[in-house]
Amino acid sequence: MASFALVDDILRALADHDRRLALYYLQAEDEAEIEMLARQVVAWSEEKPIDEITDDELQQLIMEFRHNHLNRLRDAGCIEYDERTGMVRYMDPPTILEGLLGVLAPLEHPEEN
Repeated sequence: MASFALVDDILRALADHDRRLALYYLQAEDEAEIEMLARQVVAWSEEKPIDEITDDELQQLIMEFRHNHLNRLRDAGCIEYDERTGMVRYMDPPTILEGLLGVLAPLEHPEEN
């Protein structure tokens, strides 16, 4: 059974749409470099092909990932993030996270709709 603090941390981490999209991508891929992760999240968020993502859109989200999103997801135990290499891994997430993403994905994941 998950502790109340862990549940609160995970719910706070899932409160942001870009973080949820990143988790959907990582569930499927297991790991990704931050640039590829950001590129896919922008494509899904903006509902356009990856090759139409502008450098400005990409760099803005990479900065948000580095300074906010990835730390929040890591602190909640959702991902592993190596700042030196820029690799993000989805390994051994809390069981509650899997359940929550399973409920949310059919409602909002672009590839599930």
